[in-house]
Amino acid sequence: MLPSLSPCSAWRRAGINGFLPVFWSLPTSFLTGSAAAATIGMINSIGNLGGFLGPYAVGYVTEQQVFAAALGFAVSTGAHGRRDYSYASPV
Repeated sequence: MLPSLSPCSAWRRAGINGFLPVFWSLPTSFLTGSAAAATIGMINSIGNLGGFLGPYAVGYVTEQQVFAAALGFAVSTGAHGRRDYSYASPV
């Protein structure tokens, strides 16, 4: 079955991929020549290393029995993201 191609998913994809041109232009904006090329190569190498090691790390963590208990605790206590609304505007 094909994924839903709703307008919301198009905006979501645009938001996810919207940072890429800005991200890759940063090294060349303040570095020149071989330094910019080396920086882009280093960023690419770190990304490739993460793509290789990431599945192994996720597999290792999910096989641990402690992970399920810790995840359940974090979700039940709200430790996954604390929202502080004390700065809300008086409007």
